[in-house]
Amino acid sequence: MIFIGHGGAGCKLANMFADETKSQCITIDTRLADLILPKSKTMEETEENTPQFQKLLALKNEEIIFITAGSGNTSGSILRILEQIKDNTVSILYVRPDLNLLNKDQVLKEKVVYKILQETIRAGLFNKIYLIDNKTIADSIQDISLEDYFEKINKVIVFTFNFINYILDEESTIRENLTETKEVSKICTFGNYNFDKEEESYFFPMQHITEKYILYCLSKKTTQDRNILEKISKQIKNAGKENVNATYKIVSSTDSDYIFNLCFTHIVQD
Repeated sequence: MIFIGHGGAGCKLANMFADETKSQCITIDTRLADLILPKSKTMEETEENTPQFQKLLALKNEEIIFITAGSGNTSGSILRILEQIKDNTVSILYVRPDLNLLNKDQVLKEKVVYKILQETIRAGLFNKIYLIDNKTIADSIQDISLEDYFEKINKVIVFTFNFINYILDEESTIRENLTETKEVSKICTFGNYNFDKEEESYFFPMQHITEKYILYCLSKKTTQDRNILEKISKQIKNAGKENVNATYKIVSSTDSDYIFNLCFTHIVQD
């Protein structure tokens, strides 16, 4: 897997992902990056002046996570860059900033990028888009402060996304009934599941969810509980209300219990 970070926020997250997974990372920004974009005064100017990067064009048949946010002028280069890596399996991790902290010009830019990327995914040009909302995550962190705001949000994103992929890839399964999502279900988000309260929480306020995975990584103590399967069965039933196709996977953990949600839809989010 290759992580490509675009813009300041995307580059920081991509570096964190690469460090945690020992994967390749490519950063793209106007400064302090592997690939340098020319500084521009507008998104349109950025789009027109986006270079052809040979390092990107050389990538073929790779699994790529493209990470970006959308409120700056550099966002004008996103589609041009995605065009250069289209010969790969590309998923987008889109980090939506707190819109209350942006000026009006930034809000307009962000909304344009946010919608265009979802429509691009719906058109089948790329694999999936994972929507992440900074404010939603920040609200769930009790000890977050102004100084460590982005660092703690990024740590939560990296830990959760990596753990979800670990469970999905783990071959030693206790029990599962995961089904392939529908071809059109390409707009996604993820989050945590509170096992005791039986509550789902997501890193983005997703609307019109059509499919869900609940992913369990359970300790030996928990798996030996004679009532655990009945409890999981109830949780899956509750998750599958309102015509949602909810499926699950259970793998073993060496220490604590970790449970995550991954949900999907085909409907562009507002």
